[in-house]
Amino acid sequence: MIKRYVSWILAFVIIVVALGSVAWYCWARFLPFGGSADIVATSKPLTLSEARQQRCPIELPEGARNISFAAYAEWVAYEVYVRFEAPLSICKAHAIHLLKKHNKEFPQSAVPVDLRVLTGPVRAVEPGPPLNVNWFDVDAIKNGFIGGERGSHRPFIWIDSDRNVLYYVYTD
Repeated sequence: MIKRYVSWILAFVIIVVALGSVAWYCWARFLPFGGSADIVATSKPLTLSEARQQRCPIELPEGARNISFAAYAEWVAYEVYVRFEAPLSICKAHAIHLLKKHNKEFPQSAVPVDLRVLTGPVRAVEPGPPLNVNWFDVDAIKNGFIGGERGSHRPFIWIDSDRNVLYYVYTD
């Protein structure tokens, strides 16, 4: 009788280990942030149609130009940086659109939707390797607006009102 229980327990353990291995493989291989690192980056500023074709990580508005982006994802780690030029009214409207979209999709990490006047200097953003975002020059902003919230799983947006540039960052 004890041999039968040992056999059942051994069979149960083997099945659990096998199913766990298959589940882990599927998680690591097929989920968007699973498997090997996924890096998407521009080598030069793009047009709107080029940026859309090359998998820009955010929705872009009509009127966006000189678009640069870089995104890195590996398992649960990720960083997204986007910069584009557009008329100030488009930058402001699109910033609010992106923040509202984030709040709808991720209510557990909702951010303020209003744009606030930028006060004080902006410090440079330093992404982790392997991204090179020397074009993400937020430290050059003198006048502008900010939106969103700095922090994990929250978008943050700067708008340079002198140069009509929108900067977007989203990290884990």
